[in-house]
Amino acid sequence: PFQYYLLEEPFRQARTYLNDVRGLIDKTINAFGIKGLLAQATHQSEPVLVFKSYDHNGSLQAARLQGIVKDEERHKRGYLKKIMKSSHGHVGISLDIGNPKRLIFCESVIDMMNYYQLHQKQLPDVRLVSMEGLKLSVIAYQILRLAAEEQGKLAFLDTVKPSRLSHYLQAIQETTTFFQTHSNVLTLAVDNDEAGREFCQKLSDKGFPISQDLPPLQGLKTKSDWNDIVKQQKEKSLSDFIQTAQAQVIKNHPPPKREHTLEL
Repeated sequence: PFQYYLLEEPFRQARTYLNDVRGLIDKTINAFGIKGLLAQATHQSEPVLVFKSYDHNGSLQAARLQGIVKDEERHKRGYLKKIMKSSHGHVGISLDIGNPKRLIFCESVIDMMNYYQLHQKQLPDVRLVSMEGLKLSVIAYQILRLAAEEQGKLAFLDTVKPSRLSHYLQAIQETTTFFQTHSNVLTLAVDNDEAGREFCQKLSDKGFPISQDLPPLQGLKTKSDWNDIVKQQKEKSLSDFIQTAQAQVIKNHPPPKREHTLEL
């Protein structure tokens, strides 16, 4: 069973990391923090941001650690990235908005937070889910969960073995009208790269009614994630702010007019 043993600390460094490195605003961070999905702790003397995964009973099932201080020598990608021992990877990390009637899947919690920040006003009655990668098992679990919630039969999920999740998903597709009556239940907001596009195609080929909401590609780039879009918007709004400020200065302090002296 999964055991959470980290000692948590005030959420200061983690907030700074999310603000400055990831371009997330406090309102977004607070929306996830208030649901208990985020924490700051120390792992092997290194400060980390903790992302928590809860199941249908509200039990903590997994946690992923994200370093918040860059260390190129210790970590290949600059920051520590680690899944806590005995984490159950099939649950995913989810945030409910209103009374969920559809599911939107992202690849990571950071992407999910970025997606929320960009689309917040268009997300009534939605469950946002991070698959922590591209995992059919998470999609299967979350669809079963949604169906069980609607039927008032959540206890059924306690009997489902994680290894049988895709089998149950196939059974729902082949023997029930769930996907006919919930045609917009499944949105994939994964990275716009080869792996993300292939994953969407694979699900579509299996006959699932998926909607794709991929981050737009920028310029000549062949991949994009939701964090790229947030950072780009932040840069754009900063340059707009500077331009507006410069225009204001010129308006308030126009350059002195040159007097033309008539030379004879």
